[in-house]
Amino acid sequence: MKQILHNFTTISMTVKKNLLLLVFFLVFLNVSGQNGIIGDGFTNGWIAEDMISFDASVAGSSRIKTLNPKGIGNRYFRLVRNWSSNFTQFGPFNCIDTPWNSPGIPYGMSVCGNGAFYIDCPNTTDNYVFKTRNEEFDTTLLYFRVQGAVQTISSVTQLPLAANVATCSGTTVTANLSGALATGQAVYLRYTKDNYATSTVVQLTGSGSTYTGTIPQAFNTLSANVSYYVFTSGTTTPSGADADLYTINLNNNSGTNYTYTVNTATTTTWDGSSWSTCSPTSSIDAIIDGAYLTKSVIDGGNGTFTAKKLTVTSLGSLTINSGTNVTVQNEVINNGTLVVENNANLIQVNNATNTGSITVNRDSNSLFR
Repeated sequence: MKQILHNFTTISMTVKKNLLLLVFFLVFLNVSGQNGIIGDGFTNGWIAEDMISFDASVAGSSRIKTLNPKGIGNRYFRLVRNWSSNFTQFGPFNCIDTPWNSPGIPYGMSVCGNGAFYIDCPNTTDNYVFKTRNEEFDTTLLYFRVQGAVQTISSVTQLPLAANVATCSGTTVTANLSGALATGQAVYLRYTKDNYATSTVVQLTGSGSTYTGTIPQAFNTLSANVSYYVFTSGTTTPSGADADLYTINLNNNSGTNYTYTVNTATTTTWDGSSWSTCSPTSSIDAIIDGAYLTKSVIDGGNGTFTAKKLTVTSLGSLTINSGTNVTVQNEVINNGTLVVENNANLIQVNNATNTGSITVNRDSNSLFR
């Protein structure tokens, strides 16, 4: 009797264990549904086991999968929606084989067991990046064809620095990539000041692995909290609302985005190559902390300026070149080198106490006896 009871107990425990596994499996299916690609163009075939699921994307709730075609010529595929154990294939309207040779443009779909989309693939090495939304009832699908390695964004920098952004200037954003972009991939800047309720996307320009773009001065309104990040996509600029779906990869400062608060500029510093905030004006002090020439940029200089107050540091030098003027509203403090060439002027508008010495060069007439 004990043996029989023991066997019964073992059987009962086994049944419970199997039942528990079955329940877990069903629950797992219900919570882990997602979309995928099927078809011998990019997978091994057309049955459920051939489906290749999308991977989680770093951009919002979208999903992504990068695949190489299984051969050259027309390569056929459908979208699979596999949610709540509901394995459904989607293809062209009317379920008729339809060419899809326009990367970055989504197509409308319907439930299909016959008929498929196809792409005319010239080789098996191009990367086809498929994107979809991670939503149960959404069948949006698009792809990008990258004719080479898919590059990522290694680093992002900005000028002026975050602490120095003011209403008087735009913000230049520079993206450094893992390598030169192949045909079919481009890099974009997305920025906002309302936490992405609305946003603007602009394509960066450049060459090699360095690309730049600008958040315009008009966007940098006083006290605005600006947020931005950089992403890659195809060669058509997406809208801000569609940026997540169109993203291949991104650099968003490890998930926190790049941010700055716009201030009012009171001082700007020249470091030998650029101003720290914006060019000085009659209401902004100028600090010269590097070499500055007032001749025109086309002549190898930096251009003239007006300042509220002028300071030349011990590391700075200011040369007011012939034919140019610098106007200062108030005092001039020179702890470095300040030279006024012949036919040049340093104009001081208000009476003020100046500090330091200035070298003034003037041509004189020849001396005759």
